[in-house]
Amino acid sequence: MLKSLDLPMLKDSYPVDIYEDEKLGEKKSLTVRFFIQSMEKTLEDSDIEALMDQVMTALKTECKAELR
Repeated sequence: MLKSLDLPMLKDSYPVDIYEDEKLGEKKSLTVRFFIQSMEKTLEDSDIEALMDQVMTALKTECKAELR
């Protein structure tokens, strides 16, 4: 799903850990690692935050994901 986004700085993403607990009910907690890189400049915090905002918006819309 993330590969369909037009985010050239998002080079890769992969799950690191999945956590399940009775307290979460049917939900799962997923840790995801993102590899972000620009070949044109050194990334500023604002660049990374803008990219992650786009990623989170897509995950919320497509997967009903939320940050814990």
